[in-house]
Amino acid sequence: MKVRYAVLFILMAALVGSGCGKRSIVGETLGKSITAEEFRARYEDYLSQSGEQDNILVREKILNNMLNEILIVDDIHRQKFDADSTYVQSMHDFTQQALLDTYAKRMASDTLTVTERELEEEFRALHTRVNARYVYAPTLEGARKLKSRLERGETFEAVAREVFYDQTLSASGGSLGFFGYGDMEYPLQETAFRLAPGDLSDPVKLRVGYAIVRVDKRVETPLQSEIDFAKAKPRLEKAVRERKMMAIFRREADAIEADLHPEFNEQAIHAALACWASATTAGSLADELPQIPDSIAELPLLKFRDGDWSVRDVLLRAERMRSRDRGKVQTADDMKAVAIGLATRDVMLENARRGGVERDERVGRQVDKVREEYLLHRWRNSVIDSITARSIWNDDSLRATFERNNAAFYVPPMINVREILVATRQSAENIAARLRSGEDFGDLARRYSIRQWSAVRGGELGYASRDMFGSLGEKLFDARIGAIIGPEFIEPYYGVFAVIGRNPGRPKTFEESRDEVIASLLPARREAALRNALDAIRNRAGILINMQELANVAVSSE
Repeated sequence: MKVRYAVLFILMAALVGSGCGKRSIVGETLGKSITAEEFRARYEDYLSQSGEQDNILVREKILNNMLNEILIVDDIHRQKFDADSTYVQSMHDFTQQALLDTYAKRMASDTLTVTERELEEEFRALHTRVNARYVYAPTLEGARKLKSRLERGETFEAVAREVFYDQTLSASGGSLGFFGYGDMEYPLQETAFRLAPGDLSDPVKLRVGYAIVRVDKRVETPLQSEIDFAKAKPRLEKAVRERKMMAIFRREADAIEADLHPEFNEQAIHAALACWASATTAGSLADELPQIPDSIAELPLLKFRDGDWSVRDVLLRAERMRSRDRGKVQTADDMKAVAIGLATRDVMLENARRGGVERDERVGRQVDKVREEYLLHRWRNSVIDSITARSIWNDDSLRATFERNNAAFYVPPMINVREILVATRQSAENIAARLRSGEDFGDLARRYSIRQWSAVRGGELGYASRDMFGSLGEKLFDARIGAIIGPEFIEPYYGVFAVIGRNPGRPKTFEESRDEVIASLLPARREAALRNALDAIRNRAGILINMQELANVAVSSE
């Protein structure tokens, strides 16, 4: 219900109608009535979540929201938003996700217990940060060999140079830097938070391959108070319960993967990755497929015990991934993880159907809730898009806005900086000394800097404002041109810097500011468009509100 209120308050401008209704009917529109009982249920729920006090104005606002909801649903039907191919595909996706969610809850049996000790450990973990590093092997046996090498005295730096294609991980000895609870892939995170500093883990199963982890440092913030712990308990219990459920789900996924016995074709993996890279994160993988020769698209990318998927099969299945998840796929290992994840998901969905999960009422409730949110958002976006498409921004009006607020439109002072990032403070001190003795900054950056995109430019970062440099901003802006600055700790590395250029700030012209002026006006225009759309459908449909019945609805004070 909370999401519904949040969406509707954005959408709806309350227009008070008048009229009388039947007894116990508080409002009517399009031949549909809202009874006092229906209103009471919604209103009490709203008051309990919002903390607002009961009064006639708040009652009228919530009733208008309920009437507007009826009108929006009718408009959705009229525009066939709930019948086109986009809706059908979205509902298919929502239903599959609901099946998986309910399947996971069934496996957990909804009886997971959480102890006081587990809550305390969760609270402590949330107030802890660890600095860790890892090395990677594609197989369990390979990971065991890496651990043996490390135990015999080889360094993470030496091993990382062999095992990582990622240049940052390779150059930093597999350093993950400092991270908090919830920041890393789950198995790696759990291992790091369990290890004592200096200890090596056993092989840790990742999405693809295995890791050997070592924690270099742990920083714990003391528990603030028993009151803080007590306040956090509901949130902590939910987190522990979800993690236990996910552990059960993960074990099921691992068992499925083992049973599938997946084998990869490296040529096909790289072909799929190239197609992935050529599609934007918001674009269509399916649209890129015609650019691939059939001889490549039909290559078996993933072989199972009882079948295989081609490059085409994997990319078409990956089409429905969220854009932010698609954007994370950068390497061959990421591509393998996607393929295995999709295959495992298919098996889980089949297991869920065989287990009768489709008949579980929780699936229907989840799908209904998501359907409502989806349709409301789609209606809202259709209104905004149609208005924006028709809008012609008047330059005189934009210029007037610019003149009234010209202090907000300016080019801030900027500096151009060179950097050299290295893994240790000692390395940074040695490089700073060499720079101060006259060695060329660009040469040293190209030879030693970890950040490759700046290293190839001789360490040059380009012009940026003070806030772009974070905690170093003030120090860099105060430095004179050419001065060597550092070493400075830039988690998890150490950096040496030099300012090589400076541009003073200045006011922007209207032409430079035009897009920013439009952006500043867009929220109000969108709100007006939504209000006008609601006004139009309310006027077309007609609204009846029985104010006396509304005032007489008995509401619980609890």
